[in-house]
Amino acid sequence: MIRRLFVVVLLFATASTVDLDSQKRDDKVCDDGVHLIEKDLGDSHNWFCQGTNIIIKTFYTPSGYASCQDPLQASFVCMDADIAYSDTPPSSGKMRLLAPMYGEYKYIPPQRWLRALHYGAVAFLYDPCAPMEQIMALRDLAETCLWKHIITPYNGLPTKHPFALVAWGCVYHMTWVNRTEAVAWIRSHALQTQLSTLSSNGVYNNELLHNSTVMPSDVICPDSVGSSVNENVATHIVSPAISVPVRSCDPTCHTPLVPLPQSHTFSLQTLLVYTLFAFLMALLVAILMVIVAYMVRGCKTNKRQHSKYKPASSFFSLGTGSKDKSVRVSIPEVGVPSPMPNEREILLNADSDEEL
Repeated sequence: MIRRLFVVVLLFATASTVDLDSQKRDDKVCDDGVHLIEKDLGDSHNWFCQGTNIIIKTFYTPSGYASCQDPLQASFVCMDADIAYSDTPPSSGKMRLLAPMYGEYKYIPPQRWLRALHYGAVAFLYDPCAPMEQIMALRDLAETCLWKHIITPYNGLPTKHPFALVAWGCVYHMTWVNRTEAVAWIRSHALQTQLSTLSSNGVYNNELLHNSTVMPSDVICPDSVGSSVNENVATHIVSPAISVPVRSCDPTCHTPLVPLPQSHTFSLQTLLVYTLFAFLMALLVAILMVIVAYMVRGCKTNKRQHSKYKPASSFFSLGTGSKDKSVRVSIPEVGVPSPMPNEREILLNADSDEEL
């Protein structure tokens, strides 16, 4: 009896160990942050500018428009299956199991940062071709507002709105980074999920440039005018939140301000292009001037060579002898005449004529 009981216990322990090992293997196959991640990463066009650099010529107000919808059911999909989204950028729905670390990435796909949004984070997206000064402003906004943030390039944004803030169920599209409006939107939509109170960081860190340097806190954008505290995890508001208009119209319905001078909106690359163009034009003008000068000189030389008259220096030649002081006159196509008589010969000839 004791032997049978021992055999049953041994079989049960073996079965439990096998089930535990198989579960670990399944979790590793499902998502470990390493295997099959290229399925979501795609190619490098997601984080490199492949087109023309975006130049912001006019700064609109408001700088963007918000769009919110009922969040889709959050569900986890293993790495052996693809995930597709109907919205660009997505704000809810299917995601990968492993949550990412908060911070800035060279590139992180939406299948990953949606998992961070599920914990109340905000994704700060920018077009890879956006102006660098505006990308720096977006980075500064994220790193001074809240700990739970993801900064990444995203090539699905429209050219007219190359920046976007994404929270769970809401997106704020921006033409340029207006800090006042962005802070107001972040205070209204960050840390609004049921999992916002969890302060643990993620594990996925592929292409992570640096971790979030903001201290974990319930205060949202404390360095901005009027800091606020999330209502879900606190009982008071330090200052009232500024309302951000939710616009259902087409994004082109903004009223522009007075356009800034074009020089204020040039990027460094654009300035280099214009400088190179001016240098090439100056070089082309210099080459044309040299060519014209050479042609004019050649025409003068040809005209002189084809003339039937010789230069004045060749018309007259002085004799080299001490007694020969006559001047030889050369007439073209006639030949060299006899020497002209000098004054002495003229006087002698005159005396001889008188004697005769």
